[in-house]
Amino acid sequence: MTNEKNVIGSINISSEGILIDGKKIHISGKTTFDNNSISDNAMSHELLRRINELENVVKYLLRVTKV
Repeated sequence: MTNEKNVIGSINISSEGILIDGKKIHISGKTTFDNNSISDNAMSHELLRRINELENVVKYLLRVTKV
């Protein structure tokens, strides 16, 4: 049983759609999005952003460890 004080996530389903709400949502396995709900451009931008973040971390680690 839950109440408003101890709900950590929720799934609401109606004829209008499905809402999944939570602080962190992890989806494993193959996932398909229809109707271009996430554009290739948006996905590419996000991947590039994360690659740049990782590159900056690697540069920092190389600098502080003097490898």
